[in-house]
Amino acid sequence: MKKAFTLIEVMLSVSILSIGLVLILQAFAQSFNIVRISKNNLIATLIIGNKMAEAQIQAKEDWGSFESGIGERFNFEGIKCEWEMDISPVEWESEEMVDLDEVLNEIKASLYWKEGKRKGVIFLDTFMRKYAEE
Repeated sequence: MKKAFTLIEVMLSVSILSIGLVLILQAFAQSFNIVRISKNNLIATLIIGNKMAEAQIQAKEDWGSFESGIGERFNFEGIKCEWEMDISPVEWESEEMVDLDEVLNEIKASLYWKEGKRKGVIFLDTFMRKYAEE
């Protein structure tokens, strides 16, 4: 008598293999999505760094308009972005620490974007001294 696989055994093994293949394909699709999100986060980090450099140039040229804060909406490669920046003077605990010629300001910048249903945000906090007006 020959030993062979029954139809049920073959169908069961094919279904197990197909479930495994579906799981592997889903993992690949999810990894591509994660790579895309990482790329967008890197681009957003570069954009916010560039916007902060532009703001520093503006601060040097005209501190008054810079101090009121910056807000801007723009598109980058079809993605709607919104850039905001708030400036507030640093409050010192002791008067001995304050040099009235150089007041330090805390800069809080935010970049928001929406890509499809996903919303992203990057924050950047730094400090900048007030430029002396010439």
